[in-house]
Amino acid sequence: MPKHPLIFTLCCLFLSAGLLAQNAEISESDAVALGRKLEMEVNSGNAAALFIAIDSAAFYGKIQAGSPVAQNPAFMKGFQESFSLLKFAGPVQEVVNKGSFHFLRSYEKDGNQHLLFRLLPGKGMNYYDFTLMKTRGIIKASDVLLYINGENLSVTMIDLIETMANSVTNPQELSSLRSSMNKLTALKSKGDWVGVKAEYDQLDEHLRQDKALELVNIIACQHIDNLAYKKALEEYAHDFPGATNAYLMMIDMYSLNGEYERAIDVINKIDSITGGDPALDYFRGNQYTNMKRSDSALQCYTRVFAYDPSLSNNVKKLVAYYINSGEKEKARHVLAQYEKTAGAKTAFIDSLYAELPGLK
Repeated sequence: MPKHPLIFTLCCLFLSAGLLAQNAEISESDAVALGRKLEMEVNSGNAAALFIAIDSAAFYGKIQAGSPVAQNPAFMKGFQESFSLLKFAGPVQEVVNKGSFHFLRSYEKDGNQHLLFRLLPGKGMNYYDFTLMKTRGIIKASDVLLYINGENLSVTMIDLIETMANSVTNPQELSSLRSSMNKLTALKSKGDWVGVKAEYDQLDEHLRQDKALELVNIIACQHIDNLAYKKALEEYAHDFPGATNAYLMMIDMYSLNGEYERAIDVINKIDSITGGDPALDYFRGNQYTNMKRSDSALQCYTRVFAYDPSLSNNVKKLVAYYINSGEKEKARHVLAQYEKTAGAKTAFIDSLYAELPGLK
């Protein structure tokens, strides 16, 4: 059976064999300590810590248990030689550097402790939900649920493995598919989203309906135009109606349709699912802005600023509001508070002065 080194390539376009896990109880204090440690590591430039925290034996064991293809020793050997969780660290760090990464809370579900992190890139939101385990006295994670994928990372990998195995019947097809994946990766790295979309459209229909690849298409369309983006969202919602990441996508869907109240309802749903995230007021504020309800929007942005003055997108909204309202001193005060935070970015401050000359 051929190796499939392009599986990681697909995953990067968005985002228990061996040791046995000891189901020892993990205290809430120990879980919180790990969550805070990982937050500090990632915000210090070490996103690799997130993936080192995943127990590879447990993770690969879940893949083998869920994929008949992965149960083939020859395949699994090739897979483990070509795939490494640490390869996700670079793309995650790039997003963190442009946005923010925050440990929200630990919680228990189905007898397991979880750690929930929020990732805010330049636009949109994502959450990482780690399922914890303890092996040989060390707390690790057995898997991670990526909200934007709508499933655990192990499930994404299983789906990709099975898709590849079922779609490729000879070496020539494998070579063609590998070529397409390499093109997609190269085009994405250059920011050529039109090229990504064109390459995606050339794939066989059954591959275009793969969940991971449809997410690639959505990301590309988001950078092209609203019409293409809306169509891609509708196709995904049709193909995967039960996917939890549909909630994240529905916010944009309703906004594009002018259904701002419904977008707020979805944001409230996400708030409920995550157990409460104060930063979601930023997204509520955006919907109130769309509805021309500036007072409600201001209340949302102000609450987010009080919660975390380092969130640059929210700072920009507040500063712009005050400048447009002729309240320059309030705008300067907000920016001064931001500059005192550990996460303050000089490039962001410079861009704000360039976009809003009234600040000077």
